[in-house]
Amino acid sequence: MRRALAPALALLALTSGAALSCFNSGFLEGLPCMEDSECGDLHCVDGVCGGAATASTSTSETTEATTSDTAGTTSAGTTTPMTSTEATTSTTEPTTMATTDDSSTTDTTTGEPTCGDGEIEGDEACDDGGKNGSPSSACLVDCTANTCGDGVKGLGEQCDEGDNNGKGNCSGDCTLPQCGNGISDPGEACDDGDQNDNAASCKDDCTINVCGDGFVRKGVEECDDGNTNDGDGCHGDCTAYKVVFLSSMAYFGGIEGANNADSRCETLGGKALLEGPFKAWISEGGSPASLRLDPSTIPYRLRDGTLVALNWADLTDGDLAAPINLTEKGIHVEDANAGAWTGTLANGSAAATNCVDWTDGMNTSEGFVGDVNKIDANWTQARNDPCDMPNRFYCIQQ
Repeated sequence: MRRALAPALALLALTSGAALSCFNSGFLEGLPCMEDSECGDLHCVDGVCGGAATASTSTSETTEATTSDTAGTTSAGTTTPMTSTEATTSTTEPTTMATTDDSSTTDTTTGEPTCGDGEIEGDEACDDGGKNGSPSSACLVDCTANTCGDGVKGLGEQCDEGDNNGKGNCSGDCTLPQCGNGISDPGEACDDGDQNDNAASCKDDCTINVCGDGFVRKGVEECDDGNTNDGDGCHGDCTAYKVVFLSSMAYFGGIEGANNADSRCETLGGKALLEGPFKAWISEGGSPASLRLDPSTIPYRLRDGTLVALNWADLTDGDLAAPINLTEKGIHVEDANAGAWTGTLANGSAAATNCVDWTDGMNTSEGFVGDVNKIDANWTQARNDPCDMPNRFYCIQQ
């Protein structure tokens, strides 16, 4: 009967919704229907009035429960209901923050380093940003350190030709070739840097100091007159000595004093391009040769380098190593009777006869003469000759 009444009740409901209010909970519930209007204030669910009412309520309660679960808690511990929007917002915000933090961490720790960004990262040795690879940077374009020899002119380098450094236009230390940099660059025989010196093994112009270049190498050469000739005061091996020669000219005894004899020696030596000064081995009055001449600590040699005596002491000991019979011109005097005015004994002291202090050229006076071909004491005290007889002088470099 309830089923038969349903259509009639539905019609009635269309006429007056209020008239069906008394049937809502008791009579229409469970009756078949096609739409909500047939069920009064109930719902038509799955063809039955009120069939989904419980489900709807359950869904509502679940929604309320869900809403209640997302409610906030006050400081006093009392639960404060929150709307769905508030709950959603509250839940979403922490999730968004966490996501942002994770993204940031990933970028920092796992991102690949970028050479040229100005930051030293990963296996980069350096990073000067836009300056990489430029002369103002010590960092190459691949963020490796610039080093001398890599072929790239970097900060502090004057040049860099890579494997060609030291072979031409760039030194091995990436400086431009120049004498005094301590590197023997092409065209230089040597380079001792600050130690270059004309008295050292490497001269100021980066050439090697050798005998005959005019520069005395300290501790190695005794002299260097710019050549390797003998007989000019500096031997061909740059050992120093005093030149001794026999004057190519002969003079009478009256030469007006020992000083004039010195002048004769100086003039002859100069003409022969020998470096002076020169003095004559001759004594007068209170001026013996031992006081007039400067004693030497180095050897005495002839113009051709022949050793005469090792030093002054050897020269005055009465024995010579070789006779003094070679002129300033390098000519041997062959005359067996050739003599030299000396007025001097073998030890350098004055003899008794000296042509009246070399002022008298007459045959009435005599002067002491040495034999130029002797090497014993007779080299200076061989005989007395008349002062009007011409004789030579022994000339000794001072």
